[in-house]
Amino acid sequence: MLRRNHWRADYCPRCRICVETHDHLLTCTHQQCIDTFRSSIEKMEVWLYSQHTPPKLILDILQLLTNWKQGIETVISTRHSPPIQTQIHLGNRHLIEGRITKHFSAFMDEHYASILSKKSGKRWSAMFIQKIWTLIHKPQWENRNTFVHKLNEEAVKTRLRENLQQELTTMYLSNLKETLLHNDRHLYDRSLSELLQSPNAHLMAWNEEMRVALSERDRQFQPDQQHQAAFMHKWLDRSRDRPPRQHQKKKRRVSTRVRKRISLLHHRQLKRQHPIPHSSDEESQPKRRKR
Repeated sequence: MLRRNHWRADYCPRCRICVETHDHLLTCTHQQCIDTFRSSIEKMEVWLYSQHTPPKLILDILQLLTNWKQGIETVISTRHSPPIQTQIHLGNRHLIEGRITKHFSAFMDEHYASILSKKSGKRWSAMFIQKIWTLIHKPQWENRNTFVHKLNEEAVKTRLRENLQQELTTMYLSNLKETLLHNDRHLYDRSLSELLQSPNAHLMAWNEEMRVALSERDRQFQPDQQHQAAFMHKWLDRSRDRPPRQHQKKKRRVSTRVRKRISLLHHRQLKRQHPIPHSSDEESQPKRRKR
């Protein structure tokens, strides 16, 4: 939304603390996110039991997913099943993104052979990767979109006020009054608590004035821009003192061939207007061309 210029900040719309990334979409601490993840884990457990997965492997998989959600690093232990030990060595992040090791397929082949089942470990691995995306990633994304877009009229107003207050708080606390220009220091005359209780129109006006004040401060104190401004002032002063140039009109040059053609046509026209009288009829007759 920030790349499309719909939002002015890239923080998470649910927890309003962290920057919204793909990893944060799964690890967000908002209550709706936690409830959605809990429901996804329950559905994953039901699917694993329906595929006759060993109970120990089910517990290890669910534990890895839960630790990733809570930000806990899982350490390799002998109590883990062999494919889980290899997966932990590879990284918990790869499991949540659907990149699992080949040991899962071999382990499930041995398990299906022991219970005389015709199912394949390779098929189980492919379905498990698909379920990670459909049962864990997709519900979190749908919950996030529902939270952001599907709102009633009152919720829209509440969300707008929360966004304005969050933006005002961030700019108020991340800057100091002394760093602003003297003309813009009146923005800190009121305390933060008083500003947050103002109407939405006042919050929007304060945010806009603060953005302009910050841009003016950065523009004035940036060395490169100061150098460019000094150069432009010097160039303008020098151009004002310089006398204006007298621009002379250049004569249009006509080629010799064109001028000869024009003079020839003019001469013929004069001949037609003032014909020359001839002395005899022989002279009036046209001369024959010699062969």
